[in-house]
This record gives sequence, C-alpha cells and structure tokens, in this order.
Amino acid sequence: MCEALVLGFFASGTLAGVLAMVIGNAVMRAATNSSVYTDDNSAAIIGALGGVIASFVLPLVLAILLPTIITLAVFIIAAPIAIGAASGAIGTAILRAAGKNIGDITVLQATSAGAVGGSIVMGILVVILIVLALSSVLSRCLKTIKSSMEDWD
Repeated sequence: MCEALVLGFFASGTLAGVLAMVIGNAVMRAATNSSVYTDDNSAAIIGALGGVIASFVLPLVLAILLPTIITLAVFIIAAPIAIGAASGAIGTAILRAAGKNIGDITVLQATSAGAVGGSIVMGILVVILIVLALSSVLSRCLKTIKSSMEDWD
C-alpha cells in the first residue's frame, strides 16, 4: 500500500512536470515566435526529469520553512505552478550538465515555460473543480425538486 502511494506521488509529479513544460514551452514558443524554446519532445523530457525531483523537494522545503496548515493550502493551490517552474529549472540544469542536446532553451526560459504551463494546468483544474461542484449542487437541487413534486401527489 505504501509503495503504491509513493509511486503515485512520483508519477503525479512527473505528469505535472511534463504537462507544464510541454504546454508552457508551446505557448512561449508561439508567443515569442522564436526558435529559442525547444521542441515538444525535449520539453517533455525536461518536465519529466525535473517534475519527479521537484515533486519530492518542494513539499519538503515548504514543510521545513512554513510548517502550518496554511502551507498545505498554499501548496495545493500553487503546486502546478511551482512544480512547473521548478521542473523546468531542474530538468534543464541536469540535462545541460549531462551534455544532452535539448535545444537552445536556457534554464531561465525553461523556468518561465514551466510556470506558464503550470498556470494553465492550474486554471484547467480550477474550471474542472467548479464544474464538478456546480453539477453536484444542481443534482441535489433537482432531487429536492423531484421529491417535493412527488409529495404533492
């Protein structure tokens, strides 16, 4: 059971890093009309490597610096942005140090792309949560209306 939770934790960090980097890199590449940002394959590799490390390190750093319940709330809200930015920085730095060809993207550009992608992912998650909450409320309202109409019979 514990192994599955740890594996799921690292997998979700990897996924967050990949999504943030691929989305952010594509947005930044299109917005700047520049070839400085890397291709999608390299962005995914950067995000995967950086995301798994960032998803482990960021919660530990926050727990040490601000050990309160507010920290948890802030981390949950800002996690996709923080993991996206950190995954870009960490992944690019490690791959550059290892001499891998990831295009012309710099650590700063990868950090920016990860933060932009993380912001977009966070926005999508907020919209999904709002839709789920509204559908739950609407479902309960419809059940109440149906129940009250049956009482009239």
